[in-house]
Amino acid sequence: MGKLEKLDKIARIKKNRKLKTAGLLIFTLICGILLGSGITLKVIWGGFVKRMNHTDSTPDFMTHCLKKELSLNENQVKLIEVIVKKQIEAMEKLHTQFKPLREAELEKFCVEIEAVLTPDQVKIWDDKFDQLAKNFNFERRSRNGHKSCPTCTKELSSSPHDSQEVPH
Repeated sequence: MGKLEKLDKIARIKKNRKLKTAGLLIFTLICGILLGSGITLKVIWGGFVKRMNHTDSTPDFMTHCLKKELSLNENQVKLIEVIVKKQIEAMEKLHTQFKPLREAELEKFCVEIEAVLTPDQVKIWDDKFDQLAKNFNFERRSRNGHKSCPTCTKELSSSPHDSQEVPH
């Protein structure tokens, strides 16, 4: 009976070891998939944002892609390059014109949100908003209680957190 119990115990240990090994393999596989997809998204998104923020290389890149995909001749490449450059200049001009309006609206949005939040919540909100702003190339004009109002030149006399009223 002692020998049979030892064999049974060894069989259970081997079975548990196989289950643990299988679980560890599945866990490793899932972590690898998540890590790989996260890195892939970071690279793709980073490349996209880089292209949007560094438009000086965009015409060459776009022309190269079109040349490759459409089998363009040299004359077509030159014409398309001029068209792409002109379009990028027009889009940059629009972006420059609308950036102050966009930033003013986002600041107004922040002020209205912060008027409802407690000071501790404002700190968390500021951190989260700053992370988003960094990803979308937006700079906040004022910080920490919005001492200067983005829609007018006067200084706000009190923090928006002092009352539940929205300053605008």
